[in-house]
Amino acid sequence: MAVAIDQEVVDHDYQGAPKRILVFGTLDSGFSNAAADLFPGALQGALAQCGVQTEVYAPNHLQLNPEDRLRSMIARFKPDTVLLIHQSVQASMNGQVHSGTYTLTLKDIATKHDIWSAIMRLSGPSDLIEDRSKGASMFADRIVNRLATEGVLKACPAAITAPRSS
Repeated sequence: MAVAIDQEVVDHDYQGAPKRILVFGTLDSGFSNAAADLFPGALQGALAQCGVQTEVYAPNHLQLNPEDRLRSMIARFKPDTVLLIHQSVQASMNGQVHSGTYTLTLKDIATKHDIWSAIMRLSGPSDLIEDRSKGASMFADRIVNRLATEGVLKACPAAITAPRSS
């Protein structure tokens, strides 16, 4: 499994430090049910290492009015930022999904400005479920690594900002 950053933009003028992030979206189960199930917990765990509280909501693709649910979750959880995750591309071969491309955007609630945006790709040749499950953790770790490295998350341990090879 590999995680690649295809594009990334950060607002270097952003002076805040997210403490409560509402994550809206997740890995698509078309890639792997195991990865989709493990990703929210992996992301919450990685963000917790940086002192960030999170709540994750993965809308069903057929859900009516997901924006209403997002608004109610913002009112209840009171996050300072929202991380939107949307799968934009899914590639398959011989009926097996082997990669997914995701657009991620971290938005400040108070200003409604984008703080960070990236296009990331999770891919791998493996058909083994355990390898795909590791992909969920790798993807979560890479998101937090990029947010910390770019200075968006300010309270992360040094191990999180260490350079990544994949």
